[in-house]
Amino acid sequence: EGDAAGTPQGRALSRILLVDRKVSHSSSPPVTSLSATAAGGTMTTRRDSSVKRLRSSVTLSLAVLLLLLLAEASSGESPTPLTVHYEYQVGGGVGEEERKVLERALEVVSGYLERSFVVKRPADDRLYLDAPCRLYVKWSGGDLGPREVEECIEYEISTCGEAVPNEDLYGSREVCSDDRPGNCRTEQGGPGVSEQLVIYVTVDTARTCSDGNTVGEIASAVQCTKSWKDQRPTSGNINVCPGTLQKAVENEVEFNHLVDTLTHEAFHLLGFNPGLFTDFVDASGNPLGEDKVVRRDYGKATLISPKVVAAAQDYFGCDTLSEVPLEPSGGVGTAGGHWPSSLFGNRELMVATIGLERSVVSNVTLAVIEDSGWYTVNYDEAIVGRSDFGRGMGCSLVENCNAEPSQMYCSEDDKRRPSLCSSDWYAVGACAQPLDGQCSVVKSFSNMVCRHQDVNMESLGYNPSDWGQSYGPASRCLPISPDPQTWQKGNRFEYFGIGLGNTGGCFEVGCSEGNEAIRVKFPNGKEAECREGEYIEASSMDSLIMQGKIGPCPPPSDFCRTVGCPNDCSANGDCANGKCQCYLGYYGAECSDRQDPDPALPSSPTAATTTTAIEENESGQGLDATSDSQVAKPMSVKETTSPGGLPMKAIVISAIVFVGLLVLALSAWLALRARRRSRPQFQRMQSSAPSQCPPVTAPTPASPGLTESADLDGGVSGVKAFQILYGSDIKV
Repeated sequence: EGDAAGTPQGRALSRILLVDRKVSHSSSPPVTSLSATAAGGTMTTRRDSSVKRLRSSVTLSLAVLLLLLLAEASSGESPTPLTVHYEYQVGGGVGEEERKVLERALEVVSGYLERSFVVKRPADDRLYLDAPCRLYVKWSGGDLGPREVEECIEYEISTCGEAVPNEDLYGSREVCSDDRPGNCRTEQGGPGVSEQLVIYVTVDTARTCSDGNTVGEIASAVQCTKSWKDQRPTSGNINVCPGTLQKAVENEVEFNHLVDTLTHEAFHLLGFNPGLFTDFVDASGNPLGEDKVVRRDYGKATLISPKVVAAAQDYFGCDTLSEVPLEPSGGVGTAGGHWPSSLFGNRELMVATIGLERSVVSNVTLAVIEDSGWYTVNYDEAIVGRSDFGRGMGCSLVENCNAEPSQMYCSEDDKRRPSLCSSDWYAVGACAQPLDGQCSVVKSFSNMVCRHQDVNMESLGYNPSDWGQSYGPASRCLPISPDPQTWQKGNRFEYFGIGLGNTGGCFEVGCSEGNEAIRVKFPNGKEAECREGEYIEASSMDSLIMQGKIGPCPPPSDFCRTVGCPNDCSANGDCANGKCQCYLGYYGAECSDRQDPDPALPSSPTAATTTTAIEENESGQGLDATSDSQVAKPMSVKETTSPGGLPMKAIVISAIVFVGLLVLALSAWLALRARRRSRPQFQRMQSSAPSQCPPVTAPTPASPGLTESADLDGGVSGVKAFQILYGSDIKV
């Protein structure tokens, strides 16, 4: 019988049966066959001496066996840090600079894994990969009696995801024939490696890679081999799409995004993978069984392992929580393999979306790795950053996000707004429906992340500093009042406007003593305080801003929890209770020290994408990382500006109008004079009274919704009396 899906349990059983068969065919006589048939005292003495010698031999054998077991335990079972061996198969299409960036990013990932995780049952001295059996045969009956024997006749060593496995990394294996039982030969293995995990790194477009503007893959992960000791994953493939790597070369923001993406994929290889949940083991290395790890009900999966549940109870503030939901939507590889963003937000490492905001690793995610039974977790090193999304939300919101209003979820009014602040005030974004179809959360615009040092002004369509906004450390998002809808800057002769009303904006902020108010600082250095529900008139902060209003300000008690750390953690970490919790690749009291210093990378982002990570499971399907671009569209700016005095176009048009009016007035005067000469005197006396002409008032500015036009006559808005001197119809 042939089966193309040999199981790890089958391979272990085959190994045991082979050992049993070899013992049973041994030509040595069994110890129990020793006997003496002679009689008399001499024979009794010999029998006694034989028994003594036998006891001594058995005692010595047991002592030797005990020493061997102790030696094996001390050498092979001693916990070992999770070290990684990379096998690069990137091809000729990857340039030297891209290869260097990829290696630097992977160095950050391997350093994190080594500091954070310890392998409980590591490889003995060196790691030899166990090739999975692709085709095996079962023997039963005949000389075997009631026993059944499984023998592998073909191993899977040809592919590992997008990679070609290195045969030098495999151990010796027994290959059998399907013609008769026991017809096997031993194929010698290679030297193996000294690390505990092998990752094949490929850069391939074999899958549907993203072009940066549409939904598509950015990376993928496939688990390939497991340890014979406890089914711990020992090798896998991480494939990076070329576009992802090319972006990482451009600037520090994209490089950090690559680091987070690779770490996400590595966690899938470690155990956060629906294809590995069935292999989780207990403290002794024995299989737990899927029913102790995951619960599946009506197509939805939840984790029920003890450390995961305990960590989630503490995180969400819900002592009655008995299971933690996994992402129910997204298809094969996404569903059941990630946390839902409706519970953990967009910044948690193992949600299905990875954006340009830095990812955090929570204790709930680490509990999944610890509950695998393969690793001990060093939580002091393994926790990365801090996200308050979902923290302490309570049982009601965990069970139903619509149970009560929350800052974390979008209201119906929020969904109608063009933009608003994210729940942590780190970025400007828009409401987006999560994959699980639950409550909408704010998905950040990748070109409006407030703490990014340099913003791409071309993608915004305006210069933020012109409107009091700032990007970089100490910047956060604040709501902008819907009244007025249009902010205006300039003077009564020339101004320009922009529709900032009812959106969100990034401003440099701080908090007053006692966190009673939020301090807002404009680029010109002027500051103002804003308490909960209050507003700040922009004209009071900048004399050139004619109208605009910031607010209503959020509660300082919530807002100021992430404000106040030294240098705002250099924007490379999250501030929690006055202490920085750094992101991957950074360390120090201010998170200003890099683990891989390279001043060649610029800090300014030149591209703007948000990514969705949907990677690969053990079967090689699903679990792909895809890109879902969400960028704030450039704002439409209506302006009438001139470096000095009135705009030249306005002056020319005004001169033409003035000459026309002068000619018209002269003609009217001549006609009136001619009529006066032909009329009676009393008519001339009546007409000599001063005429009551209606007063001329300056019209209101043009609507900000009008489209711009380069036509001299003002395009769609037209020239309306003297409006060109005050309004925004003409753009220079």
